[in-house]
Amino acid sequence: MQKTDSNIQKTDILQKPANIIPGAESIFYKRGKIGVILIHGFTSTPQEMHFLAEFLAKNKITVYCPRLAGHGTTPEEMAKTGVLDWLETIEDTYLEMKKYCTKIFIGGSSFGANLAVIHASQNQQNYRGIIIMSMPLKLKRVEEAVLMLTPFISKIKKTIDKRYPTEENIKRIQKTKIHYKVVPIKNAGDLLEGIKSSKYALTRLELPTLVMQSTTDHHFGNEVAPEIMQTLKTKNKTLKFIPNSYHVFVLDRYRHIAFNHILKFIKE
Repeated sequence: MQKTDSNIQKTDILQKPANIIPGAESIFYKRGKIGVILIHGFTSTPQEMHFLAEFLAKNKITVYCPRLAGHGTTPEEMAKTGVLDWLETIEDTYLEMKKYCTKIFIGGSSFGANLAVIHASQNQQNYRGIIIMSMPLKLKRVEEAVLMLTPFISKIKKTIDKRYPTEENIKRIQKTKIHYKVVPIKNAGDLLEGIKSSKYALTRLELPTLVMQSTTDHHFGNEVAPEIMQTLKTKNKTLKFIPNSYHVFVLDRYRHIAFNHILKFIKE
């Protein structure tokens, strides 16, 4: 269970199923009039954002990390949801956040960034800026091949086991990260749909944008962030690399570097 302070609310304002994994609840810190919505990744939970959320809250920023529909419960529950459900969670989060804040930013990590980009591109009047962290623009060829075969695979099995690099640092993070250890086959198409839609959304996005990626991103390499920068419509954009870190760098040893870049972006 992650550390909290006296002002954190761990009750899910948006959804309250009884089978939430302990520690996977939405995170909400009520602080100042500036707020940030943080979106976690595919099959993950708000827990991956808790270090960043606590840092921003200590700097008097209101933070809401919603638990996306179907996440933090069971893979079977996730299989009942899709991109539209996850975008609806984000919309509901914004409606809740604007009760407390006059300036709102949105950010996401990994596929959470894809969802944040799609949502923000359709609601640009609602946000002061967007933080894009470790966002994929395409999958590895092997992963794409597996996803193309999902209609056939789904007749045999309902989930696919995740595979990770063997580096000790990544193994350590994976042990503490609250997420599904498998990917529901049914959601494979949602992953491809979200990536494709977000790439188009970048061409429409005019918000101030901070793009961030690890120099050693084991999932997608470090060439994705420059491609995002080229695709973005906005002229107000900044690129920052985080050294020698896990794909979800907000959980790794140099996360403080990322946190300071994010705080500066919000404060400017």
